[in-house]
Amino acid sequence: MLKTKQRSDGHLSRTVLHWPVMWGGLFTLTFYVMIRKGFIDNPWITRYFASHPVEYIATTMFFVGLAALWLKGRQLKHEPEEPEELVDAVAGECPEEGESVREVSTMLERLDQQVEEHGKSVLFHRLGEALRFLDRTRSVDGLEEQLRSLSDADEARAHESYALVRMLISTIPILGFLGTVVGITRAVAQLAQVVGELSFEEAINSVVSGLSVAFDTTALALGLSIVLIFAMFYMTRKERLCLAQVEALVADALIGRFRTDDDREDPAIAAVQRMAGEVVQKTEDLVRRQAELWQLSLEESQQRWGTMAVTSAQQLEKGLTAALQNSLAAHATQVQKAEVDAEQRVGRYWQEMLTMLDQSTQSLNAQYEELRRQGEVMQKAVDATGRIIQLEDALNHNLSSLRQANHLDETVNSLAAAIHLLNAKLVDAHAQPIELSKESAGRAA
Repeated sequence: MLKTKQRSDGHLSRTVLHWPVMWGGLFTLTFYVMIRKGFIDNPWITRYFASHPVEYIATTMFFVGLAALWLKGRQLKHEPEEPEELVDAVAGECPEEGESVREVSTMLERLDQQVEEHGKSVLFHRLGEALRFLDRTRSVDGLEEQLRSLSDADEARAHESYALVRMLISTIPILGFLGTVVGITRAVAQLAQVVGELSFEEAINSVVSGLSVAFDTTALALGLSIVLIFAMFYMTRKERLCLAQVEALVADALIGRFRTDDDREDPAIAAVQRMAGEVVQKTEDLVRRQAELWQLSLEESQQRWGTMAVTSAQQLEKGLTAALQNSLAAHATQVQKAEVDAEQRVGRYWQEMLTMLDQSTQSLNAQYEELRRQGEVMQKAVDATGRIIQLEDALNHNLSSLRQANHLDETVNSLAAAIHLLNAKLVDAHAQPIELSKESAGRAA
């Protein structure tokens, strides 16, 4: 019981270690921790990966798909680098007469010796299944059908292993469209709220900035889907080449190598073999039909998702158009009201300015009359000043004449004194004085 519990615990641990969701969550956590801690400080990465809740979800899905492809790549690394060496080590050299089917048990023993080194490879399991089929039937009848069945089963298993990645590739763009729809809805609601408070240009700018963030989710989702598509294409092509190589090696090593012992030829065994072949064929047909049904279901789901995306885009376009038309109508009404108010205000301003201009004109006329009156007074003052200057000139002239008259009087007085002195001397000389009057002296002068 203890061994069974240990085996179950080991199987559980291996299952968890090969669980893409766990590795994808770990990769996502590491990526966002590096962004938060500043190890990744690119503003474009922060904008497209860490600015919207939908971006977190899309990034997580991307890392889950990437982890699934990474685990698939680790499984392919278990394939031997030289698969021919493994086939030669198990089958050995084929004798010319062929080998008996009883030698299959020996080949199985040699195959068990390679379990530690190649136990996880597809080639190891394909050889083991084919050899065990030969060991059970002890006949080469139905070997080709069995190998074909094993090949189809491996291809179906490989196809199913990418189901999670295909689902994520289809879901991530839809999630991006959903984020865009949510962002546009918020932007339209914000436009309806601010259209009455802000101008039309400011409202449109706020809506456009919100729409630029909303479309980031679609751009991120499409980019991540493209990366997953190319990564899945690479891994699918690599795995198909590996399966084709395994199928060719196993067929070359086993078909035509064994001979059937004559003593084992039994009609009952042949009938059982035919029945088994028919069962295998029916099983193959059933598996193929189931794979086709799954493929059709996936295609129908993708078509429905595409139709839903187109319908959502059309509804979104109609809603956005109606909201913008309503907003434009409301803005036009407000603009008309603003124009009427502006015209009224401008009319009042012009009336006030005309009144002020009339008052200013009257004041200027009064000032002009006052200036004219003062000019007349100044003209009279100038005329009076001219007359004063003329009087001053006449006075100066009279004063000059008066000075000249004073000098003449002094001269006459001097002459009179001289004459008196001469008369005195003549009186003394002749005793007859001579008298001169001022008038005669003036005439003599």
